Amino acid sequence: MSVKPPCGDLEIPKSQRQGEEHKAKAKLPEPQTETGGSHSLPTPDKEQAPLETRSVRLCESQQPGNGAGNKPDNGRTGRLRAQNHHYLRTTGSPKQEATPARRWSLDITQRAGSTPGAADLRAGHDDGITAEQSAGKPSRRGEREAVRNNQEERLNGGQPMLTDKTTKRLQGISQCSRNGHKVRRVFQLMTNHPDLWVTVADGISRNRGANTPGVDGQTHRDLSGRFAEIAERLRVDEYRPLPTRRVYIPKKNGKFRPLGIPTATDKLVQAMAARLLTEIYEPVFSDHSHGFRKGRSCHTALDEVKHNWNGTKWIIEADIRGCFDNIDHDVLMELLAKRIEDRRFLKLIRSFLQAGYLEDWVYHRTYSGTPQGGTVSPILANIYLHELDEWLKQKACTFNQGKGRAKNPDAKWRYGRYQRTLYRARELKEMGQPEKAEELATTIKQRWEEYLQCPPSETHDPNFRRMRFVRYADDFVISIIGAKTDAQHVLDELNAFMAQTQKVELAAEKTGIVHGSEGTRSVFTEWYSCFVKLLASYHRDQALLR
Repeated sequence: MSVKPPCGDLEIPKSQRQGEEHKAKAKLPEPQTETGGSHSLPTPDKEQAPLETRSVRLCESQQPGNGAGNKPDNGRTGRLRAQNHHYLRTTGSPKQEATPARRWSLDITQRAGSTPGAADLRAGHDDGITAEQSAGKPSRRGEREAVRNNQEERLNGGQPMLTDKTTKRLQGISQCSRNGHKVRRVFQLMTNHPDLWVTVADGISRNRGANTPGVDGQTHRDLSGRFAEIAERLRVDEYRPLPTRRVYIPKKNGKFRPLGIPTATDKLVQAMAARLLTEIYEPVFSDHSHGFRKGRSCHTALDEVKHNWNGTKWIIEADIRGCFDNIDHDVLMELLAKRIEDRRFLKLIRSFLQAGYLEDWVYHRTYSGTPQGGTVSPILANIYLHELDEWLKQKACTFNQGKGRAKNPDAKWRYGRYQRTLYRARELKEMGQPEKAEELATTIKQRWEEYLQCPPSETHDPNFRRMRFVRYADDFVISIIGAKTDAQHVLDELNAFMAQTQKVELAAEKTGIVHGSEGTRSVFTEWYSCFVKLLASYHRDQALLR
């Protein structure tokens, strides 16, 4: 038998019709009408229950255990009933299938971000509607609830969540890079995952520079409702980065550092590229690199020097002259091509490098360097200097020699003399001559102090050498345990490598060799002052929030 719907416009899903048939077969009590018929529909004159109440009754009637003839429910049927019940309560119609054109909306409604433009990711490209047409379309109830929930998340200190699909893709490219394979389909990951855009945009909005305008005068707030449009422009290859706005900030030595401020759109796209590059290169970066990395800072670099640089004789301190301004574009693209096999993504990175800048509203092309001031610049600099870390690591393997320092024979002789005097004092006490034993107490203490003043191993062992290094951005120091000639030889090879392979040069006024007892005052002081500035800025922001 077939059960008619309770109202003429509403069509009961197939799963619900089956449930009614099972109920009829089980001979459950039928609802009584005015005439007393068992299968008659309610008359139009009688007041019917609201739609939400009818949907609740229909769903309750299909629950397991409501009838003797009910079949055992399975997980899939239960999920379908719950979904249909939710859509009946909110929209008054059965759930529609998710077409490919609506995936942007359905995916992001479940895990939406709390940043400007999240509604565009949920509503953009819905049923073939463009971003401009959907801008004036009223948002659905589910979208408003998602935005409200994520606003509460952000007030509680939370961040937008990524879907399981996006998380697995990010973990996949990280594992691929860790295994030494080339990463593919990076551009596809960049354009087909709207929740990733929301997460990246949320990170930009937390930055104080989010409201700094570029050459077009727009800020991050102006991107509200345009995330899907930017992704579509990338997909159809219509996106072109605009030149950065050149400004100058003062340095400690009285000079000025050039800084390029990108537009809000370019800043968002750069942040997306930086996020993917971080997932690819973070697993393979050196443990001795501490600049522009999550969980690392100049303070961690100082801790490594403090705990691992015991016995250092000579220290090479070095600084790259204008590192961000002199990075060779061809060398950088070759380094990226070693791990990334995606032509469109590499083309996007090169477009950032060659976007140029505006100074006093005069356009200048860029032939070298990274867009300093942009969100992708730090990770590109770390990728460029990762080759330096690998070269220093290989150089340390060939430089290190010996398992340990040779023992100092003088220290061994002094310790033996102290032991013999101590044993003699104990023998005198056992022989009943404590007065003579007390006379040796002063001698024992004196010989112990002489032993402590003598190093236990040879400080200038020619058969023992060690080399260590620590890098923070473009500043790095190298520890040498050996002769000064060894340190000078390493510095000469370093200069040749930087000039021939990296196509940059070291600053002569900031590069040199100092003795380990003096310490690297210039580099360590600069790192520590940077840490103090960051800490002061953090406390100032916390005070403003209070």
